[in-house]
Amino acid sequence: MSDFDGRGGRLDRNQLVDLFSEPISTKVPSQQFSSFSEHPVRRSFFPKTSSREPLPTNKFYSNLFLGNQTQGVWTFPYMIWWNKTGQIPGLSVSHTEQHQFVTGPVPSADPYQYYISPLGIASITFSAKEFAERHSNISLTNPHSRSVNLNLHANTNKYGPIGHKITFPLVQGMGFITGRYDQLTPIISSYSEFVKIEAFSGPYNGTQKWRLGLSDGRMWLLYVFPAVGSESPEFTYNPGEGLVGSHEFTGVIQIAKADAEGQKGGLEEITDSAAGVYPATVEMTGGVVGDVGSYKFEYKGWRDEECEGALMYALPHHIASFDDNTLRGRTGLKLQSPTKGLMEAVRGNSWTMVERNLPTSVAWLATRGQRLNRHTTELIERTLVSEIKSNIIGETNLNSMYFSGKAGCSRPNIPHDVVKKENLIREALGKLITALDPYVNNRQNQPLVYDETWKGLITSAIKQGQMADFGNGMYNDHHFHYGYFVYTAAVIVRLEQSLNKGKSPWLERNRDWVDILIRDVANPSTLDPYFPESRSFDWFHGHSWAKGLFESADGKDQESSSEDMNYGYSQKLWGKVTGDKSMEARADLMLSVMKRSFNQYFLLKSGSRNHPPGFINNKVTGILFENKVDHTTYFGHVNERIHGIHMIPITPISPWYRDPVFCREEWETWFSNGRVNKSEGGWNGILQANRAIFDPKGSWAFFTNPDFVKEYLDPGASKSWYLAFVAGLGGED
Repeated sequence: MSDFDGRGGRLDRNQLVDLFSEPISTKVPSQQFSSFSEHPVRRSFFPKTSSREPLPTNKFYSNLFLGNQTQGVWTFPYMIWWNKTGQIPGLSVSHTEQHQFVTGPVPSADPYQYYISPLGIASITFSAKEFAERHSNISLTNPHSRSVNLNLHANTNKYGPIGHKITFPLVQGMGFITGRYDQLTPIISSYSEFVKIEAFSGPYNGTQKWRLGLSDGRMWLLYVFPAVGSESPEFTYNPGEGLVGSHEFTGVIQIAKADAEGQKGGLEEITDSAAGVYPATVEMTGGVVGDVGSYKFEYKGWRDEECEGALMYALPHHIASFDDNTLRGRTGLKLQSPTKGLMEAVRGNSWTMVERNLPTSVAWLATRGQRLNRHTTELIERTLVSEIKSNIIGETNLNSMYFSGKAGCSRPNIPHDVVKKENLIREALGKLITALDPYVNNRQNQPLVYDETWKGLITSAIKQGQMADFGNGMYNDHHFHYGYFVYTAAVIVRLEQSLNKGKSPWLERNRDWVDILIRDVANPSTLDPYFPESRSFDWFHGHSWAKGLFESADGKDQESSSEDMNYGYSQKLWGKVTGDKSMEARADLMLSVMKRSFNQYFLLKSGSRNHPPGFINNKVTGILFENKVDHTTYFGHVNERIHGIHMIPITPISPWYRDPVFCREEWETWFSNGRVNKSEGGWNGILQANRAIFDPKGSWAFFTNPDFVKEYLDPGASKSWYLAFVAGLGGED
């Protein structure tokens, strides 16, 4: 972590809360979770990893070990894939400009529903004479959250796994695609004929530089660096084949796309000066002091050395939070990302991002400072009394971790800061504890099991099919599912502490159960041998990915920014009630990064620049993939679902990150003038509760209307909570 707050203020290191150096726990998962060793997806493409080593499941390179291994990997701004069916197999590289995006289903519409980068454009392919489709194969080594090594083998039966291969260190944001050739005759080709080829002396003695012009008008830069003792090959252009090396070669070949504007401005020299340097891994550190947090990416080379002067591309939310030292590395070189606007190349061996105004003051109740009047508190108490009478066991003991968690989450929304009747709180708390009892003892309808293959907690319903419970057994949506339970647990502990002079018997019995849910989703450290580091949250992109072990033509995706935020909020509350300052501070930093990321990429206020102009008026992305953005959902193409899934659950964190100006724009675009009343069931209540962020009086009128019916309540919400939420934002009469 930097000693500075990013704009000249020095941080007090004595007050620093370190975030990533220590695991939450290294305890063996409780025996209440049966061991499961029959996961349908095997880990055979990681030959050098121990079967005991946790592996990432939701990271950017998953397509390389799923399905037929030929789907794309998005490193941003580039996309790469194993092109094993071409004339000569190899690693293909693609990059698309905004004018190449495909829009639809009505391209002329404003807004159009989706845009996508076309697939299969092999602008450059790394290959070798020794490659042949029936003999070549790939393997993965050194897997981490933000990097992996991809190995293309010529023929492991003939040469073994060690030599005669190309190794590509894949790192998020890398400015060059780097291939480490080992005893192979290189071939560099393109999906079309090269229309312009220029050879130059390389940046160092004995190295080469080439400019390769393609038929689409774009220029790619090629650099060749022979290893010590290896002679640099002479390249000959053969039509239909590409640039072919003269002999076996050991060394590094790098490719970078030239920024068209950069070429005009003479910025190509920056790429030249950075060539030869490439990161292989990324180390992350971070810390919090008060309401200021920072996190740092430190780029390490092939032999774990510092990558001095590495050229890496930053997303808009990175640049907006860079500290002063990192900002000095901006180059002006820019390339389009697939789904998140323009990226800019930055020079340096590390980046430091600073987040100020962490949500340290956001806690249990949304409020704008006013006290609720007696009429309001009495209304909330009466509503709570009627809700306590419901069959909470029947409503929460379902066949789905997701729906059970949501239903349970509606119960802990007991507005403790509003309701002062101790007997009422105790009654509600007792029912809540009873409802959670099957889960803390793992006796629910579909118990969790510990997966020995990928190292995680998954539903036993995986035995019934990969998509059971939204694909939980394939590591889909764990942050959505488990976040609801963590929130419920935090509320139980808080209520017990308020009633028992700071003590919580429930916490003493069940802390490990909650901690293990958090370890599965957001383990901060590689020192935990039972779970991978940061399964769901992607610190490069600034949000989580919901897709787990499913091959995907458009990469990872997420359709609910709000449930992502809810996980972070729930972890924050758990850290608060347990006194785990590192967990709470880590969640505060995650929340702040998500707030920045969501308002850059998911929630589209007028003037947003990170998506094409013809898409902005959708106001939310819908499903954001790595390669596509589609204003829809996986469960129906109606507006209340498309927008509501980016609102649920409504909690005190909602008005902190959802800009009132944006919320009003969204409402007026899709739901004003009575259109909201056409929304089905609980979606109406969600939209009306979100309305309180910019129009609390209108929201209050809806929830206090005598004609209000319980069908307006989502299974993850309660009327008493909505009343407390809206009143806290100033809605009460």
